[in-house]
Amino acid sequence: MKKFIWKRGVWKRIAQVVFALVLLLGMSVGAFWLKYMYISTPQEIVQFESEGITLEGTLYYPDESDGPFDAVIVLQGSGRATRDTGPLIVQSKGFLKKGFAVLRYDKRGMGNSGGTFRNENFEKLIADTYSAIDHLKSDAKIRTIGLATNSESALFAPQIASDRNDISFIYNTGGSVVSFERLAIYQMGHLMSKWHKNPRDVEKIMRLYQDVLTFYIRADMNPDYFNQAKDELNERMLAATAQYGSSTLPFVSGVGNYNEAYVHRRGYSSAYDPQKYFELSFNTPLFYAFADLDVNVPTEASVVALEKIIKNKMHKIEYKVWKNADHSFGRIYWAPYGIYPKGYLDEMGDWARNTVGSKD
Repeated sequence: MKKFIWKRGVWKRIAQVVFALVLLLGMSVGAFWLKYMYISTPQEIVQFESEGITLEGTLYYPDESDGPFDAVIVLQGSGRATRDTGPLIVQSKGFLKKGFAVLRYDKRGMGNSGGTFRNENFEKLIADTYSAIDHLKSDAKIRTIGLATNSESALFAPQIASDRNDISFIYNTGGSVVSFERLAIYQMGHLMSKWHKNPRDVEKIMRLYQDVLTFYIRADMNPDYFNQAKDELNERMLAATAQYGSSTLPFVSGVGNYNEAYVHRRGYSSAYDPQKYFELSFNTPLFYAFADLDVNVPTEASVVALEKIIKNKMHKIEYKVWKNADHSFGRIYWAPYGIYPKGYLDEMGDWARNTVGSKD
């Protein structure tokens, strides 16, 4: 009888400890959500047209006054992102804290936005950004408009700055300054080095991948070249698949029949180079936040490129490399600071606020 009571007492204490830990975890998650994810300021659903489709987003105001407010459009990175992507919400709260209005919207074909995601390309993403800017310009509560880009959208920052003279600033997180082709090679090189231990295998695969990129660049709006070159490229892909296996090659689907929209999307994206827009004159201040552990963006090469641009003194550009940060900037031990490194959100908001001036 005593033995049974002793066991029951032990299990009871264990249950109490587990319950306390679960409760503590729940309270921590709840506190984090309230502090960084929950937005209680005035907000409204907005819709705007872009190339014949309707995009939907949420516009947040920092307070209940009539403004006017300086505004920030927070843009997503690559992939099937909506306005409710976690890090973008945390960024939004950082800007709201500094008195900015914030607009986030669903990518075309995602959430409540129209269009088809698979037809997304860089041209369409930029066009959607311009439509969002034009929509905010029609809002009587909005005084100035800045952008906060992330990853993929940061690639277009120099083009947007050169195309538009109505942007007060662009803050770029985890964005590349080198060409998309060079960026893709960097990303694939890291991935293949992880999947294949033999450096010669990696070299062979990377040579094939480079040729795939070059193929689509040359085939863009050139169906004759596409049809002439695709068979040889497919043979090389099949041979690589037979040698390494489809699970270790990200492009083994091969080249199908010519599809103008698809080939243009691949070719235009592969050939995209933000460097050429830095050669143009523009006055929009840019800030680049890099991560030193980023395997998606060549931080070192981007910094070298920026240093050369800064020396030309043609543009207002600043940057910072955050230590012990990866591409997402997110680490669990930074949770008390909103996923990002300590001080990141305040530095971002302060730079934006100092750039546009006082909110009063």
